[in-house]
Amino acid sequence: MIDISKLQFKRKFAMNFYKNLRLDLGCMSLSKDFVNDKRGDMYPITENYGEISETVCDGMYTALGKAESGISRFIGGYFPYASYEMEIEENTAFAGFELANGDLKLQIGYDAESKCIKLCKDGECVSKMDMPDFILGSKLEISCRINKFDIYIKAPGATYHKYFCTFTHESFTDMKYEDNFKNTSVSVFFRTDKNEGKMTISDARFYLDSGVSIADMRPIRYENGDILTEDGKVFLTVSLRLQEEMYQGVLEWLPGTSEFNLCGAIFYDIGDGIWGNDVAATVVFNRKTNKWNIWYCSFSHGHILASCECEGDVRYGVNVLDTKLIEKLPEGADDKVFLGKDGDEDPNFIFDEKANKWYMTVCRLSSDGSGYKYFLFESESDNPFEGWKYVTNSTSGEETGGSILKLADDYFFVCGNSFRMRANYRVYKLPDFENYKELKFDFDDGGFRGWGTIIPIKKGTRTVYYHLTFDRHLGSSVGYNWSYGNIYCFEGYEPKA
Repeated sequence: MIDISKLQFKRKFAMNFYKNLRLDLGCMSLSKDFVNDKRGDMYPITENYGEISETVCDGMYTALGKAESGISRFIGGYFPYASYEMEIEENTAFAGFELANGDLKLQIGYDAESKCIKLCKDGECVSKMDMPDFILGSKLEISCRINKFDIYIKAPGATYHKYFCTFTHESFTDMKYEDNFKNTSVSVFFRTDKNEGKMTISDARFYLDSGVSIADMRPIRYENGDILTEDGKVFLTVSLRLQEEMYQGVLEWLPGTSEFNLCGAIFYDIGDGIWGNDVAATVVFNRKTNKWNIWYCSFSHGHILASCECEGDVRYGVNVLDTKLIEKLPEGADDKVFLGKDGDEDPNFIFDEKANKWYMTVCRLSSDGSGYKYFLFESESDNPFEGWKYVTNSTSGEETGGSILKLADDYFFVCGNSFRMRANYRVYKLPDFENYKELKFDFDDGGFRGWGTIIPIKKGTRTVYYHLTFDRHLGSSVGYNWSYGNIYCFEGYEPKA
C-alpha cells in the first residue's frame, strides 16, 4: 500500500480560467441572408419602428435607420447566469441586447452619441458609464447575475475580456424563478435618436463561461470512490466564481495536461421554483441503482446541506436537480447529530465495499468556538441519504475542502488546513480522525486552506497521483472576497532511496 504522505508532489502547471472556458448556448448565424429569406424566420423581429433597412452580407449584419427608428431581432432565451456577447464593427447610434418579459424591456449596449455604455428601461436611461474610447471591432459582453449585469469589453487584439462596470435593476430580482426567466427573451437591438445611424455587427452569441476565477474542484466518482473516467478524461465539479456569486460547473479534464473543457452546469430547485446557484457538490454515479447521487452545500437556503438523485447524466449541458434540504439541527443540539447546522460545508461521501457502509465527511463549524473541523459519519443503509450516525471528528486546525481518497481497499481523507500557511494539507486514514500526516510539495503554492483534491489515475502500467487545488487571490474586480482563485496541478512521485 502506497503511503500518500511520502509522495513528493511536484508542480506541473498553474493557470487561471478568467472567462476563457465556454459552454455555448446559442448564436446569431451571419452566413445566410435571414433578412430576405422567406422560407424561415431565424431571428424574428420583436420590435420595429421608424424607417429601417437591414442587410446580411459577408458575415456582417447591418441596420441603417433614419432619425427616431429602431429594430430588435430575437436571438434566444434569457438565462440568469448566461453571458451575451456581440462584436461591434460600426455603430453611430445605440446598439446592444434587449431583455424582454411582457411589458418589461431592458436595453443594455453602447451609445455612440453619448459615448457611454448604458442600461435603459423601456427606452429611458437608468444607468450609464462613460466610455469615450470604445474601439470599433471590440466585443461587448453582458454577463448576467440575478438582477445584475457585469459589463466586459474585449478590444481588438486583446487576449481577454476586461471588466468595465456593473449595472443593476430591481425589475430583474425575480429572474431567479424559472417561470420568469423562461418567459424572457433576448434580442439584438438598434436605436437612433434625433439623427440617423448605422450599426454593423460581425458576431452575436450567448454562453455560460468559467467566470473570473474557479474553486472547489472535486472529481466525479463511482459510489466506491473509484474515479469515473470516459475516453481518458476525468470530470470535475467546480464552483465558477463571478464578480459576485457563483454557480456549479462541470469540467472535463485530460489528467496531467492543461486541457480543460466546460461541459456542464448544475442548478438546484428545492421546490420553490428557484434555480439555486449552489456549489461544493459531491457527485457519484451509484452503480447499485444506476442513478447519480449528489450532496452539496445550499448557500442560497441557509448554508446547510442538501441532497438529490437523478437518472439523467449531470455532466453535460445545463441541468436542474430537484433537491431536498436536510432537516435543521435544533438550537443548542450536539454537533455530533447528523442534521443541518448553519455553516455546514463541503460534504463528501463514498461507499466502503469492504465494511459495507457509507462514509460521509462534513466540514462543520464547531460549537466550542475552535473553528471549522471535519466530522465523520457512517450509514449502513443502502440509501446514501439516510441512516447517518456520528463516528468521530478532527480536533485541531482550520480545515476545509476535504475529499475521501480510495487507495486499493483503504480509504483516506485529505483536506486543506490553516490560514497562516500557503499549502498545508492533512492526510487521515479513515476512520482515524485524530492522527494525520502532511503532504509534501516542491512549491508551497496552492492557497491558504486550499482543497485536498488528490486524483489517482491509472496510466499504462503505473498509477499517477495528481493534486488539483486553488489559491485565494482576489479574483473579483469589485472586491468580492470569495471570487477566487488560480488553479494548480501537482503530480506525486515516490522519492528515490
